Amino acid sequence: MMDNMLKKLAGVAVVLTLLGISGCAYENPAQPEPPPINLSAPAQVTVGASTGNGAQSGTATVSATVQNVNGAGLSNVVVTFTTTRGTITPAQVPTGANGVATATLTSADTADVTASVGTLSAHMLVVSTGGSTPPTTP
Repeated sequence: MMDNMLKKLAGVAVVLTLLGISGCAYENPAQPEPPPINLSAPAQVTVGASTGNGAQSGTATVSATVQNVNGAGLSNVVVTFTTTRGTITPAQVPTGANGVATATLTSADTADVTASVGTLSAHMLVVSTGGSTPPTTP
């Protein structure tokens, strides 16, 4: 009986030794890595405007800022400006070194201006005085 038990223990020892030598067939899967961040791809576009005064009434300077995921301005990205009223010149403008593109809106009324970069866009209502002079205070 003791011989039989020793044979079984020897058999288990051999199996454990073989497993230790050959290793386990299971491999722990690696954590998937996040995709690399493309810092040259536009992630955000914002639009702003300042209206003209005096001889420039009826005009506004429209600007769009294009930024990457870290908030840094991107240069040489083409921004397309569109409006619901009036005209924007030029309609397509590349951003400068600071990530800003500017154009001039000429309108006699309030206009909805959109700045687009690929699938990104931003809208803003621009109030134009349309060339009229504001009333003076008596």
